[in-house]
Amino acid sequence: MKTMKHLLKLNNIFFLLLFVSANLFAETKWEVAIVFLDDSTDVHENIKEIQSLPKNASLSVSVFKDQLENLPSFLDHAYKSSTSKKSLIVYSHGKGPEGLKDVSTHDLKKIIADHTPPLDILWFDACFMANMEFLYELKSLSQFTIASEDAEFAAGMPFQSLDLLPSTNTAAEAALMLGKNFIESYSYLKAGSQRSYVRESSATISIFENSKWDLLATNLKLISEKMKNLRYNTQMLQKHYSMENKELVDFGHLLIAIRAANKDASFDKLLTYTIRLLNIQSIRKLRSNPRVKIANPERNSLLVFGFNNWSVGSENDFSTSDIFTQIVSHDNFILGPKNTNWPYKKETAKTIMLTPFAPGINIFNYYFLNSDATKLLTDGKSIARTSDIVEIYRENNNSPLLYSAYTQEIGKQAERYTGLSITMPGTIPSLDYFALEFNQNINWLSL
Repeated sequence: MKTMKHLLKLNNIFFLLLFVSANLFAETKWEVAIVFLDDSTDVHENIKEIQSLPKNASLSVSVFKDQLENLPSFLDHAYKSSTSKKSLIVYSHGKGPEGLKDVSTHDLKKIIADHTPPLDILWFDACFMANMEFLYELKSLSQFTIASEDAEFAAGMPFQSLDLLPSTNTAAEAALMLGKNFIESYSYLKAGSQRSYVRESSATISIFENSKWDLLATNLKLISEKMKNLRYNTQMLQKHYSMENKELVDFGHLLIAIRAANKDASFDKLLTYTIRLLNIQSIRKLRSNPRVKIANPERNSLLVFGFNNWSVGSENDFSTSDIFTQIVSHDNFILGPKNTNWPYKKETAKTIMLTPFAPGINIFNYYFLNSDATKLLTDGKSIARTSDIVEIYRENNNSPLLYSAYTQEIGKQAERYTGLSITMPGTIPSLDYFALEFNQNINWLSL
């Protein structure tokens, strides 16, 4: 009897192990439709990349590269399984609240709503689509939306990451995996796979959980009503925190600027709550571009500097690229390491603050001379940047912003992203803007 019980126990363990093993190695079925509304060289390279994806019974990928009028028919036939998770990726030129280059926000919403089932992930592989007005308009179409806040590279997403979708268990896990793969593919220090772009400028990505927009929208309606009476510095916002599309401003920095101009305690409380809702309460945490603090050995010294172990940043490099003048200003050049002329700057402050990093420029080299360059005040020193990706994870469970990340741009420009843009107050965009659901509900802009 004891032996029989023992055998039954072993059988139960065996079947439990079989069950666990089956679930451990089970794959999630995904259907992905990819729409290219552009005809650049990068599109053809991306299609080749998609065609090279390994065959997988759990991953179905269909590609559209045709006239826009044929898109509804393509979408009608792209999703065949009732049990699969579904993603739509749209590659195009983005225009923020106006939609895409050849299709307005209203028309795009109608096409997707009428010709796709409810989507798990909707990715706009385009510029400026992590935009408050646009995302709010399309929030009902998918569980998660992935988009970029600023101008992006034509190379777009690394399409080989789609191969990992079946290994994810949930749409949230899949969205995070895709977003992280995107940003790492443009990483400078990690020599991202999108190699021809990693030395140019910033890549940005945000993931939004669309069921969480209502609280932010409610707060923003109250903010919109009160901010019309505030005088904040629009020129400063546009100079430091606008996107490459100057009509769009970083939403987080806008809220912070409004709070700085506000004197009402109750309004301050609302602004602070909204800032914390987006996990942007500390801009200092968002810097991928650390501000370097250097002690000056004596006043009126000469700071001599170069980059990447004195391999770039000499006088010859200044004549071929303007990137070095954008990083650190200089007064002139002086003979230094490797028998080469290097920039120098006369320093009078006891403490010097610099932002000396940029894409592909990850080590700042320097030393000090006295004022007439006859005496070495310090040995050569170097400061290396150890991280170039800023990642923001949602801390507030009510926030629509699940994840945001960006790679460093040049100097202080690296600090301008908080994951979401909005139309600059005081501007007057196209008439279509005023028909958007966001503006109808929140009255953000008026004619």
